[in-house]
Amino acid sequence: MNQLHCDIVQDLLVAYFDGEVSPGTRLAIEKHLTGCATCRQLLKDMEVSPMVFQGLAPTPPPGDRERRVLAAARRRLYVMALGIFLIAAGVLGFTGWGLYQLFITPDVPWLVRLGIAAPVGGVLLIVMALIAERRQDRKEEEDDLGKY
Repeated sequence: MNQLHCDIVQDLLVAYFDGEVSPGTRLAIEKHLTGCATCRQLLKDMEVSPMVFQGLAPTPPPGDRERRVLAAARRRLYVMALGIFLIAAGVLGFTGWGLYQLFITPDVPWLVRLGIAAPVGGVLLIVMALIAERRQDRKEEEDDLGKY
């Protein structure tokens, strides 16, 4: 190899530092380093860099961090869902008790009973449809996660 230019040597310095260059390239780089203070300083900086990072704790792999964030979000979602469920159960319980009292009272006309029962039945159907849709979405998410 003839005289190497700084830009070429600087591109090869990492491989040279790691011992991944051929013997001929190694000799050419070393010859260049004897006459070039800039490239010598870059090599010296590379030798110091690992010492700077020695005391630092290793960072967890990104997949592990993502799993922890998703697990925390899932826990929050479950707590919120439990709270909403308890509120809905209380409201439905009081509504159910009121409807029960309405239907056992003998002097309420049947059209009034039907007029009250129909919307309540509609709300129950909507809630059941939303629950079924959420279950389907969750199943599809689990299937999608299994692909990767």
